[in-house]
Amino acid sequence: MVKKLKWNLVLMSALYLGLGVFLLMKPTTALNIVCYALGAVVLACAAVQLIRYFVVERGVFQSQLTLISGIVCLALGAFLLLRSDIVVSILPVVFGLFVIFDAIARVQNALDLRRCGYDSWKGFLLLPVLSVVLGVILIANPFGAMETLVMAIGVILIVEGAINLLSALYTVLAVRRFAKLHPETQSVLESITGEDLNGDGVVCVRLNQYVSDTEDVENASTYALAAQMQFLSDMNAEDSYFLLLDDPAHFQLDYQALANWDGTPPGNNDYTAAGKTVCWADCPALAEADLGTYQTTVLGTTVTGENAELVENLYLGRRAFYEDVKAEKAARAREGAERLWQNLTKGANP
Repeated sequence: MVKKLKWNLVLMSALYLGLGVFLLMKPTTALNIVCYALGAVVLACAAVQLIRYFVVERGVFQSQLTLISGIVCLALGAFLLLRSDIVVSILPVVFGLFVIFDAIARVQNALDLRRCGYDSWKGFLLLPVLSVVLGVILIANPFGAMETLVMAIGVILIVEGAINLLSALYTVLAVRRFAKLHPETQSVLESITGEDLNGDGVVCVRLNQYVSDTEDVENASTYALAAQMQFLSDMNAEDSYFLLLDDPAHFQLDYQALANWDGTPPGNNDYTAAGKTVCWADCPALAEADLGTYQTTVLGTTVTGENAELVENLYLGRRAFYEDVKAEKAARAREGAERLWQNLTKGANP
C-alpha cells in the first residue's frame, strides 16, 4: 500500500501533525523558532544556489536564473532572521492560506472516489470544506492573545493533518479495490501461471492499472501524466511483464515498449504494434476460461454481466527488454514470464 500511497498528502500530514504538536508544547516561543528555522532553510538554499552558480557552473554554463534565485533566497532568509517580529505577525495568515490551498487540492480525492463508483464521495467532499473553514479562522484571527493564537494554530494544524492522512488512506484503499482483478478472473490467471516464482508459497497474479483516459475533462492531463509516470516507474523496476491494452497501436507509438512475438525488442524505427499482440478472445487458454459474472451498481441501477465481456476485446502483449539481465532474481523472473507467455498464447497467432 505504501508504494501506491499519495505521498504528497502523507508528507503534508506529517508536517502538519509535527508542527501542530510543537506549537501546543511551546506556545510562547514557537512562532519565533519557526521563523528562525525557515530563515535558516532559506539561507541554506541561497548558499546552494550561489555555490552552484560561482563554482559548479563556472566556465561551463552559468544560468542567470540560478544567480537570481540565490540572491532572492539570500535576501528572504536575512529578512526572516532580522525582522522576525514582522514575519511572526503574518504567519497565521500564511498557515491559513496553506490550509485552504491544501484543502482545495484535496478535492481531487473525492473525485477519485466518484470515478471509482463510491457513493461516499459526496460526504468525503465535506472534509475539504471543513479545512477551508479552519483556514479562514486562522486568517481572521479572532483569538486576541498571541499565546492563544499559537495554541489555536497548533490544534487546527493537528486536525488538518489527521484529515489529510484519513483522505490519503481511504482514497488509496478505495482505488486499489477498484483496480483489482475480479476474483474469478484472477483465479483463472493464477491457475494458468502455476508457478511460485519468488518462493513465498503463493501463486498470485497482480494487476497494475494505468488509467490515462477519463471523463473528467478538467483533470484529464493530470490523470494521463500520473499514469505515464507510474507506468514508466513500474517498467524500470521490472514490475510489469505483460500488457493488456485497448489500443496497442497508440501505446506502441507512445512508448515503443511492446516486444516482438518472439520476445526480441523492436527495431529502432519500429513503432508499430503489428505482430506484437494478440486479442484475448484469440488465445484459447484465456477465451475458454470461465471468468464468472460481475454485478455492480450504476446510477442506482444494478448491472450484471459476464466478466469475459470486459476483457475479450483487449490485446495481450509483453514488454520489450532492451538490456541484458544482470541480477539472478530478475533472470528467474524473466524466465518465468517467458513460460507464462507460452502458456497464455499457446495456439494463438499475432
